[in-house]
Amino acid sequence: AELERVAFYHCDQVGTPHSLSNELGECVWEMTQDTWGTALAIKASEHLLEQTNLRFQGQYYDKETGLHYNRYRYYEPYSARYVSKDPIGLFGGLNLKDYVLNPMQWCDPLGLASERAGTNAAIEIYNKAGPNLPDNSIPIENIATSQLERYTKGKSVGGSATAGIGIGVYANYKGKGSSTLTMERKLGLGYEYGVSQRDEKWKYKYGERQVNRPYIESCAATGKSKYCAGSHSDNWDPYFRKEKTKFGTSKGFTISQGKEMVGNPNGPSLMHGPGHTWDLGAHGFPSSY
Repeated sequence: AELERVAFYHCDQVGTPHSLSNELGECVWEMTQDTWGTALAIKASEHLLEQTNLRFQGQYYDKETGLHYNRYRYYEPYSARYVSKDPIGLFGGLNLKDYVLNPMQWCDPLGLASERAGTNAAIEIYNKAGPNLPDNSIPIENIATSQLERYTKGKSVGGSATAGIGIGVYANYKGKGSSTLTMERKLGLGYEYGVSQRDEKWKYKYGERQVNRPYIESCAATGKSKYCAGSHSDNWDPYFRKEKTKFGTSKGFTISQGKEMVGNPNGPSLMHGPGHTWDLGAHGFPSSY
């Protein structure tokens, strides 16, 4: 019966055993190691069947040498390198003795080339299942992008200072990679700086300022809120809006004349490089203002 003991492996995200438990659920072996596989502490019973020499995926601890046998090579955890060159040469990577670049997400079970493991492998499997996921599921590779879109879409960043006459410059992200630049001439008294966003829940909102159309508007700001009324100057088209300041402040009363312009994502051509920082035409924006 002693030769038929059952032990259960408990592994980390890349398949490295960190503990063993018996049929009663008791922990009979436990290892703590550093990032590159060096054993820092091992708690084990005296029973040989309740111990293990398995280390990183595909590696077996050699007690005599202190190295890890990795099928085609021996791995030295203290230096995080193999003791011999990669038998498949550059097909395994530019560094012939290097282990994987990130042992928290990759493994090398044969001692030849790194493979996906842990969350890398999970993400790959999850994304392959994308077409079969519920409608409310998002492929993981797009989650970061979708969150960035969520928190930046519709927000403007910029500032102005007006004491009689002034100017204002604002950049706005529309979403899906589209952005605009707004430049204004101002009359009045006030200042603003920071990040703001249109309040879509304001019950008095009406119309919308359109891109690439000149406008004239008046705005009154009280710190965290700015109220604007205006119209496009090329054709009577009134609008009303409220903006909420997310970071920064906005105060005063101003009358502005300006234009919100869409930039050219391809940037300036080599034929007419920008001669000055304010040469908007050379930066991909309309040169006539």
